[in-house]
Amino acid sequence: MKFFSFPSSSNPKLTHQVSVYPDGKITCTCMGFKTPTKCWHVKQIAEKEGLTVVIGGELIRPTAPVEQPQSLFELLAIPIKPMLASGMKDDEELSDFDPDKYVGEIKYDGQRMIIQRDDEITAWSRAGNIRRLSSKIIKAIEEMPYGIYDSELMIPGGVSTDVVRLDLLEKSELVLFDIMRVAGHSCTSEPLRERRKLLEAAVVNIPKKSPVTISEQFRPSEQELKKIWDAGGEGAVLKKWMSQYQDGYRSKDWVKVVQEFAGEAVITEFKEGRLGPHSIIVAVDKDGVQVRMKTLNDAWRVDFALNAAKYIGRTIRFKYREKTRDKKKYRHPMADHIL
Repeated sequence: MKFFSFPSSSNPKLTHQVSVYPDGKITCTCMGFKTPTKCWHVKQIAEKEGLTVVIGGELIRPTAPVEQPQSLFELLAIPIKPMLASGMKDDEELSDFDPDKYVGEIKYDGQRMIIQRDDEITAWSRAGNIRRLSSKIIKAIEEMPYGIYDSELMIPGGVSTDVVRLDLLEKSELVLFDIMRVAGHSCTSEPLRERRKLLEAAVVNIPKKSPVTISEQFRPSEQELKKIWDAGGEGAVLKKWMSQYQDGYRSKDWVKVVQEFAGEAVITEFKEGRLGPHSIIVAVDKDGVQVRMKTLNDAWRVDFALNAAKYIGRTIRFKYREKTRDKKKYRHPMADHIL
């Protein structure tokens, strides 16, 4: 695999990277690559390497005929979709989770990453988008055996949106917490307890002072959760020791526990969202901060569609995890009930 760097014409601190894969595919980190035929970085390297851009654009291939062009996403499809955690139910408490059957892990405020360590190293976001990793993270992963790993990419002291900031790339850290494939063998059917042992063996050659670490585990307790929240952490995920890795499934074997706060705001209008008309509630709190949240269920949407006017000016109570640094936005607001 070959790499070529181009300084950005608009930002002197930014460098674009063109990657040429062994089978002739080319990718570029610049915004222009959304339309590959307009990316001059790709054009220049394609000419230099004797490749050609397929008309219509999403694929760069050798000059041999291409009968059925595929999209770049299809060719570099995410190998395994991340397993997801369910939320703790309203009637559940931490004491319901036997510490001999469950283990706790810190829930980081970053972005989920599926890492494929092969001849080249590829990182996919939860949505299947390829993410760029820092050179230090790549160097550490090169010390691991070939395999597929589940992880969280984060900026220490930052929030999830900081992960995509290129100016913070070299500050990013990768926390590994699961392994799905190693040395050509799938281990998704193995219980978490065994996968953890494999993961610990996989990182044994990574230096201690490295941006790639393995997740800390703890026995679930109120005291441990309080430590996380007191330190400004988002929460924890409780995982059943006997759980298998379920590709792309939101499992009850993994349960997320996050700290929630309650807020109140006055409804000002309804907006159309992914679930149809009146599926987004717009409200304003006492400080003038706007809150946009999804309606609670289908019954609410029907009621709002028929009686929207009578709800304007009413106070809605909602839950949220925290406010942004500038206090101008609520993070993850969720409608609870209308007063």
